[in-house]
Amino acid sequence: VVNRTNRSFMDLVPEGWFRMYLDKMVEMNNEMPLAFHFLSCAVAMGNGLGFNNWIRINRGVSVYPNVNVILFSPAGECRRGEGTKLAMKVAQLGGIRVLEGRLTPEGLLDELSDIEKEMGCGNLLLYVEELSTLLNKRDYQQHIIPLLTKLMLNTGMPVRERTRGGGKKEVAKVNLSCLFTTAPDWFLTSIPQEAYGGGMM
Repeated sequence: VVNRTNRSFMDLVPEGWFRMYLDKMVEMNNEMPLAFHFLSCAVAMGNGLGFNNWIRINRGVSVYPNVNVILFSPAGECRRGEGTKLAMKVAQLGGIRVLEGRLTPEGLLDELSDIEKEMGCGNLLLYVEELSTLLNKRDYQQHIIPLLTKLMLNTGMPVRERTRGGGKKEVAKVNLSCLFTTAPDWFLTSIPQEAYGGGMM
């Protein structure tokens, strides 16, 4: 049975792959809201499409299908971990590289570089089930914020960074998509000020 909120959302989704996926989530009686399922799939689909698809909205202004999402719900509600893991499994089955959990700037750049050597483009989907494990007020984690901001806004241009431990690193073409989930109260208390002031949000 589709509850009223999910029914209203489902009416907005046209026939196609997204609708089929949402129908399957309803059939499985997954507790995560359909809007969360849709957004999780949009992150995966956008990363899979990469830089081969775009819309030119003005001279010199192209929009790519890259989507980055933070899903908020109180701890223990909406089963956001269960639902997002399903979407990430579908992404992996579709050939999308998914990196889960926390990481360092060096680790992220190394991962992108390795994927680029293997596939010709640094296509990566970063999935963090609890955002406070990645973005927090510990000094050693604050260096990831400016790098993530830069990479999420990248439109296929080369990325050059100098890291503390690994020296100068370069990735010629980066397509990073992010799917994060967290509870609103944890977000407000654990996310450092740099994430707001530096443009990441």
